[in-house]
Amino acid sequence: RDLHSFPTRRSSDLSYSTTPSKTLIFGHSSTVFNDLKSVSINDKITYNDETYRVTDIVEQEKSKIKMSEILAPADKKTIILMTCSGDLINATSGDHTHRLIITAELE
Repeated sequence: RDLHSFPTRRSSDLSYSTTPSKTLIFGHSSTVFNDLKSVSINDKITYNDETYRVTDIVEQEKSKIKMSEILAPADKKTIILMTCSGDLINATSGDHTHRLIITAELE
């Protein structure tokens, strides 16, 4: 299933971080990633005209996320999609207790 062709520019709804083998894309669950919870293992995602296959889906408590592990070098070109999940803790900012983290590797 082809979920999205993600934009390659920054916007108020997306943030990017890139290492040589990984790209992290963080987006609002209420806008660009509003259907991210419907993603399943082996789904296909198109980003920058390349097709990636979903290999891992994790919902993790925000305070336990280690960005050094998420962005550690990978053997394959990888994208990580991250968005808010869990209970709302700040209505003004829209922040939640958890993060939904989707990992996909280049096919």
